[in-house]
Amino acid sequence: MDRELDRNERRRIRTRRLVPIGLTLAVVALAVRWGGAWLNPSLSRSRIQTARVESGSIEAGITASGIVVPEMDQVFSSPIDARVVRVMKRAGDVLMPGEPILELDVRESRLSLDRVQQNLALKRNQQAKAKIDLQHTLIDLRSRCEVKELELQSIQHRLAQNQALFQLGVVAGEEIRRLETAAATARLELEQLLESKRNAETSAKTEDQGLAIEMAMLEKERTAT
Repeated sequence: MDRELDRNERRRIRTRRLVPIGLTLAVVALAVRWGGAWLNPSLSRSRIQTARVESGSIEAGITASGIVVPEMDQVFSSPIDARVVRVMKRAGDVLMPGEPILELDVRESRLSLDRVQQNLALKRNQQAKAKIDLQHTLIDLRSRCEVKELELQSIQHRLAQNQALFQLGVVAGEEIRRLETAAATARLELEQLLESKRNAETSAKTEDQGLAIEMAMLEKERTAT
């Protein structure tokens, strides 16, 4: 069964409940009093100026003295050996694409180029002449081969006829031996002509390849010059 608390006990309980509330109210009162002073600006309104702000680029000039040094240097070498005649641009100058920097004396290089072109033209003429000479040689050898073949066929035909007559006793054996010797000689000469034709073709091919190599070297030299 519950028992009623005495008066002193109820007073102590009530006091414990009111103390936190009182402390809270005191803190709030101090904050209101002192916070107003903290929130006041340190500058007066008359010292504050306002203006309209516009966006855009800001241009400013800076005056300075000294030497402008490029961020990096790049060395350009001349493809030919030449003497510098005139310096047209200096360090720090603004260059446009294709604008000359130096004037060089290229007379020696031009003479070398002319010599290379002349040698190249001579090699081309030599190559053309070699082809013409080969054609004439081949035509001559081909004609001689055809004549020798006809001569061999004629000897072989007469030899066959005389061999038949020899069997009949009409022709002596001396004529048969003479025609056999003539046929062997004609056959040997024909083989020599055919060999000369092959040698001429091989020699002309080798000479043409050599000229082609020399012209290729001259072309490279002309490009480098």
